[in-house]
Amino acid sequence: MKLTQVDDPTSKYTYVMDQLPWIDSRTLVYLAGSVFEGFGNASSDIDVFVITDTMPEIDSLLSQTEGLDPIVLSVNQFIVHNFVHDDVRFDFTYLTNEFFDSLLAKLENFEVRSEEYPISFNADELDLLHRLKYATFLTCPQEMGERLPMLPFRSLDLYIALFESTNYTNIVEDIQGAYQSGDYGTAFFRTRHLLDASMTAFLAVNGESNPRLKWLFRKLKRYADRTGDFDLLNNYLIYQSEAFDDNTVRDLIRRCLRYCQTLNDRTQHLIHETIKELEKK
Repeated sequence: MKLTQVDDPTSKYTYVMDQLPWIDSRTLVYLAGSVFEGFGNASSDIDVFVITDTMPEIDSLLSQTEGLDPIVLSVNQFIVHNFVHDDVRFDFTYLTNEFFDSLLAKLENFEVRSEEYPISFNADELDLLHRLKYATFLTCPQEMGERLPMLPFRSLDLYIALFESTNYTNIVEDIQGAYQSGDYGTAFFRTRHLLDASMTAFLAVNGESNPRLKWLFRKLKRYADRTGDFDLLNNYLIYQSEAFDDNTVRDLIRRCLRYCQTLNDRTQHLIHETIKELEKK
């Protein structure tokens, strides 16, 4: 767990804390997102997460950032506050301690056996847990500081791999139905979806748990750089770049299906090995 000092008055981190004068010792504040995962760039947003007992008032947030093009939304369990300061976009997300605690408990209590279907995380929960893996903490209550380093993020990897494996089966059925009926256009595009699902599942069981499809290439590149195995990246580029052609589409679909099946077999082996690993703990 990384705790960052924020005493530099010119730091963006200091500016973040200046927006939170009302927080108390039970408030957890951390930065996360593409910049902290290594995928961001100079124009990336700064994502700030504030876990607190008392949620801020929407009118107060709007007033606080008046003139900075603020947008405040209340979505499910979140309050999201976006604004621009010095050409940098800040995205603050506020969550209650109660909700955050229940989400951590859900991950901590996650158990899976190869013959059982796992408990369900929704898309927001997966995104929040993944971001937490790469978080930089600005404030952290002592109890949370002891809890966070012990979170079983390997279980998160496994859950995503299992979920995408289920998705894999559904997509294969779609492709087979379209192909057998002569709808090669639908089969072609669903084959690309199958490639995405196959790659995502394999990467997840190898520790790449970012659930957003837009970062798939970056995950493939990081996996290749980390392992020296460029087969995944090269095949992804090959199959995703092949154009639709009435004369060759059936062969393309069959080749891509065979490759995805081989990759899925590797993923299933790793899933079973990971389950055994977690069962020993």
